[in-house]
Amino acid sequence: YAFPHPGVTHLQAPTSIASRPHPAQAPNTLLWHNGLFQPSGIAAMQRATESTSEWDTALIALAVSRGFDSAAFLELGKIAGSFACIAYVDSRLYAFRNAIAPLYVDAYRLDTLSSVPVGDVSAELKPGVVYTFWDDGGQWRETSYRFENSHNPYGI
Repeated sequence: YAFPHPGVTHLQAPTSIASRPHPAQAPNTLLWHNGLFQPSGIAAMQRATESTSEWDTALIALAVSRGFDSAAFLELGKIAGSFACIAYVDSRLYAFRNAIAPLYVDAYRLDTLSSVPVGDVSAELKPGVVYTFWDDGGQWRETSYRFENSHNPYGI
């Protein structure tokens, strides 16, 4: 069954008292986040975004709203925590993740993302790469935006 309009769904498990219903909003940005920041990651992103928010998703949304090449966004790859995100910025969808949080695209339905693989037809999006959804091709494609993944306690 094909849905007539795209949608984004995310079931949020409460991770802190700062958690809120998704998406988080920032200027020209809506953002969904799957993952969890350590307290030091919250503090680092508060400094990078000059925000007092304690909600990790809102901090990521602020960083994205400043641009994928901004210092605030590039700080994400250095923080203690996990993230796999979908962002709607200026009428375009983007996706990105770090090495800890998975994000898969279905090889047969290239318009579908998931935090779990779908049988043997899923391909994992590369960590540290920002992808965009190309409407004319109906699939996720790499952009030129990259960020480091320096915090990875699991060696993934």
